[in-house]
Amino acid sequence: MKKLGRLFFPSGMIALAIIILLWADGTRESVLRFSETIFIATLVPALFFSLRLGRSNHFFTVLVLAGLAGAAALLVPATFSSATAQQRFYYHAAAVLAPLHFVLFAWWHERGLLNMWGLSRLIWIGLVPAAAAAACRVPDIIHHPGLARFVFHRALSGFPDVPLVPLIAALLALMLLLVMYLRDPSPARDGFFWATAIVSAGFLFQKGPVVLQLAASGAIVVLLVSMVETGHFFAYRDELTGLPSRRALNEKLQALGRTYTIAMVDVDHFKRFNDRYGHDVGDEVLKKVAAALKRAGGNAYRFGGEEFTLVFPGKALAQGKAAAEAARNAVSRSAFTIRSPARKKKDGSAPEKATPGKRKRVSVTVSIGLAQRSSRHTTPDAVIKAADRALYRAKKNGRNRTETAP
Repeated sequence: MKKLGRLFFPSGMIALAIIILLWADGTRESVLRFSETIFIATLVPALFFSLRLGRSNHFFTVLVLAGLAGAAALLVPATFSSATAQQRFYYHAAAVLAPLHFVLFAWWHERGLLNMWGLSRLIWIGLVPAAAAAACRVPDIIHHPGLARFVFHRALSGFPDVPLVPLIAALLALMLLLVMYLRDPSPARDGFFWATAIVSAGFLFQKGPVVLQLAASGAIVVLLVSMVETGHFFAYRDELTGLPSRRALNEKLQALGRTYTIAMVDVDHFKRFNDRYGHDVGDEVLKKVAAALKRAGGNAYRFGGEEFTLVFPGKALAQGKAAAEAARNAVSRSAFTIRSPARKKKDGSAPEKATPGKRKRVSVTVSIGLAQRSSRHTTPDAVIKAADRALYRAKKNGRNRTETAP
């Protein structure tokens, strides 16, 4: 449910407001005369920030939207009842290919702009419309009876004004984007989902080229918001574990009240584990520990390396210790399967690759040190230092245990 909540806020709320604006005749008419100004006002900052932040997929998507807006008069007839076969071909090609582009750019990894990856994607977004334009010049294609019957004049049953093929393309694209978002709920994929919804609405409403231009502007706004959200995410989130980062912890510490407990958590023998099984398995260990700490009842943060922090606002030491102990026990009880251990070679080089087919169950433990705000530890920094000393005692006394500061 949290993933779906993040999907709708803030990008989803903005997108829904834009879709309502496109649909409602009264409010839409009041902004139609400013459509070109609105488009330029959104396009310029979107291109600037996508270049400045190195968001190549956003940059190329904005280029696609610029192409849609620039060719809106060609792609969307003013009145569909009198549209020619050529106009209907352009409309259906754009309405199907635009969501496809958004799915691809949401799926492709960031590869940069000024390299072969950037050049290949630039060629792609140029070749596809060029191929559609070339096909439209062939009379046998645009006047094919099959296209006329099953594509150009095919509408949703009971809704003659809703073209069926663009609707299917939009729903399929949104479904794929939703699956991608649920697997990786990043702000970028959130933005691509809602940009697709807005542009598809601009096509499906069939209210003329200016509405499509407004839809392109709205999609660019959502992509701008997703770039800001992405920047915030990487500034305040640890990419590996998904936990808030050290910067987020520092801000949280400044907002604590008079009663709180802080726990410092360290993965036992992590370096030895990392050396034996490899960094990939070590990363999985950190993810599993982070998942257990998320359920501890406090606020979990990645402090750095194999060290984590739990903050319990409003909780005394005894309450914080109970929650920390529950998290420690959850970590020690959890085990996961890896392939045969990757051991270092005799010359000390990188671990060998695991042998397919051989598996082993392994488990990890954590040590925890806790401290609460008191007359001896009056500031968050002092509490963290006291918790760190308690963590050192937990390590010294045998690990896989919890110690508290006096």
